[in-house]
Amino acid sequence: MSITKELTDIVSEVVRKNGYDFVELKYGKRGRAWFLQVFADKEGGIKLQDCELLSKKLGYELDRHGDLLKHSYRLEVSSPGLDRSLKSESDFKRYKGKDINIRLFNPVSDNREWKGEITKSEDGKVFIIDNKGEDRSFDIENIASAKLEIHI
Repeated sequence: MSITKELTDIVSEVVRKNGYDFVELKYGKRGRAWFLQVFADKEGGIKLQDCELLSKKLGYELDRHGDLLKHSYRLEVSSPGLDRSLKSESDFKRYKGKDINIRLFNPVSDNREWKGEITKSEDGKVFIIDNKGEDRSFDIENIASAKLEIHI
């Protein structure tokens, strides 16, 4: 099992046990320093106090698995941001009615990029009304990236 997979298993459990939604984990090196970034969310959005609480809980749990990380690292816990990535069926369900930008691994109707409003998500698919007003569906496994569109 890869270290990223092991970290994801540990971190996602801690995040969920504390009442938050696990969004994503990034682990790697930037320059000479190692980083472990954890993105979490909750209904109504995550606040600084939530990040501090999760950071303490995660730090404790990761120390218990001291043999997993063999070097020092910087732990960062934060919100996924307004333009967060959507990855799971539950992500798409949560943001029903929101505008989204989708990039596919394999094209659908000769296009890899789609924009539209999420109408539903079920059975491993996400459904949108595209910018031309047409209903579209995509297998979640075929989605390379999906981000909420920000309107300011």
